[in-house]
Amino acid sequence: MHRAEALRILASWVMTLQLMPPEDPDYADAARRKIEAAAEALRCGASAETVQRMGQFSPLEIRRVRQLALAPTDSWDALNQRRYNG
Repeated sequence: MHRAEALRILASWVMTLQLMPPEDPDYADAARRKIEAAAEALRCGASAETVQRMGQFSPLEIRRVRQLALAPTDSWDALNQRRYNG
């Protein structure tokens, strides 16, 4: 994936979350996908500052983004499973 495409996907998830009420049953999944999109953008060469600014991440979220960006992609599912499902 190219950097521009990765940033477009991140922007899409950011907008989705802005339009979605936190009570929505799909909100947690959308938040997870936003973090995954940010990690992919970092992997594609986007700067950390750009990703932070676009994603409006909390300190905890940006830590997760960086962990995912450094992890091999096949371990993303396992890492997300632990973080989001206990």
